[in-house]
Amino acid sequence: MSEAPNVLVRSRFYTKGSKKRPFYSSQNTKKGDYLNYVDKGGKAGKYLDFMDYAGNREKSSGAFDANGLLTEKRKAEIRDGLKATDSVVWDVIISFSEDYGKEKMASWRNAQDLVTSELPNFLKANHIPYEKVVWFAGLHENTDNRHIHLSFYETEPTAFDTDTGEKKFHYGFLSKLSLEDFKVRIEQRLDGHEYAFHQVRDKLLADEDEKLKKPDMRAIYDKDLKELLLEAYRSLPPKKAGYESHDMDEIRPAIDRITTYMMTDENSMSTFMELMRKLKLRDEETKAICLRSKVDPDRYLLSARFHKDLYRRCGNKVIAYLYSAKGMHGEFRQSAKPEEKMRWDEKMRRGWLYSRAARLNQEVDDERVDVFAEFECLLAKAEHDRLVEEGVIEAE
Repeated sequence: MSEAPNVLVRSRFYTKGSKKRPFYSSQNTKKGDYLNYVDKGGKAGKYLDFMDYAGNREKSSGAFDANGLLTEKRKAEIRDGLKATDSVVWDVIISFSEDYGKEKMASWRNAQDLVTSELPNFLKANHIPYEKVVWFAGLHENTDNRHIHLSFYETEPTAFDTDTGEKKFHYGFLSKLSLEDFKVRIEQRLDGHEYAFHQVRDKLLADEDEKLKKPDMRAIYDKDLKELLLEAYRSLPPKKAGYESHDMDEIRPAIDRITTYMMTDENSMSTFMELMRKLKLRDEETKAICLRSKVDPDRYLLSARFHKDLYRRCGNKVIAYLYSAKGMHGEFRQSAKPEEKMRWDEKMRRGWLYSRAARLNQEVDDERVDVFAEFECLLAKAEHDRLVEEGVIEAE
């Protein structure tokens, strides 16, 4: 039998209009709210029933943020922000095994140091800027497990909405990979493995030595990307067209190569592969249901739709970028010859194409994250509907 883990991490989020949102967003403080619960402790109550694993008696060390224990003024500011925000309100619980928690979480200061150190990386992994987030947390102690309640929300939209071209708030889903990584990093920090001085020093020295032996991968990436962009640029149809247009049939493989190449970093590719795995698993279940019902499953399958949507939406970003370069024109003296203007125009366009590749990379990355989030949402909804249908949980 395997040993129980030292650290568990669970998360929930509450959108505007959801049944439990008022409790977590301090809409009715007369009946008590989540901030008060984090600050004072007490019985879990109906909105905290998913925390049963944490034990029965909840005693809090007091709510805190990056600056220390919350003052009454700061609590009022956070409540005002919670009431006003259109952001999702997240709730994350970090629970420790009994002996491990007593050893590592002696006071709220231990919990504060842990959250302030690891939360920025956790948010970054979910494409949420730390500086655009308000958070508070509290260490709860009881007879079974010490645990940290952590809640946060965005102060402004930071995700890009492809439909409106404006910023939007995040969907709320936190990737499973980021939660697993968060859990591992917490235990590493508490055990001091990664953060002991001599290990950090040795790692830095090893990294510097490795840089001397290995090529600059960033430079290689930039060079390869520029070559791919130039290949597509040269084949671009003269009349503007979208990814699925027949005019793009010949150039579409080149556009797809750019989309794929921009996804070759470890985090993006692992997220893509994991999502494809889950979607294909869901498709197999759907096929079995359709087979029993004698229904064509094609319209219900998600993996092919996900792949198509991803490459179409990212591809349109790339195509728009290429056409922007194509439309650039320089300013010339009146005596300049037409061929001279054409030559210098082309030189300027290629310069623009190369110099702004980083901006394109970010736009495609944002689009990719949005597609991932949308299909994670579809999976979560499908799983929720299944559990409701089976009577495992109640419908909200």
